[in-house]
Amino acid sequence: MVGFYLNVIRSFWLGGLWGVAYVARPVLEKAGFFPVHGMEVVHWMIGLGIVAALLSLSLMWVAGTWSLTNRSFQLIVSMAFLSLIYFALHPWWKLQMMVVHAVCALGVLWLLNDSRRATTASVR
Repeated sequence: MVGFYLNVIRSFWLGGLWGVAYVARPVLEKAGFFPVHGMEVVHWMIGLGIVAALLSLSLMWVAGTWSLTNRSFQLIVSMAFLSLIYFALHPWWKLQMMVVHAVCALGVLWLLNDSRRATTASVR
């Protein structure tokens, strides 16, 4: 059951992040609302991503998969750390967007890592 909740949290976090980075940002930029108003949307999604990371880590702790050698754990911690770094770069929105793209890339690795593990588990 914990795996189901981890998948829901991951879907919310990555879907929202990818939606903001690759759909909402270009639309707002084309309309002329980026970076002044568009960065507020990105701020909220990164903040919700930090909450999702904390929920994911707590679920991993409950499930007993909290381990420094667990690749999913490493990716979640890395994504949460970069999300915190995002707020440290507040005056420089271009650097913040680079961090958003780095978090998106780590999200792809997290998704591929867990799907690979699920595929090999179903084959056994």
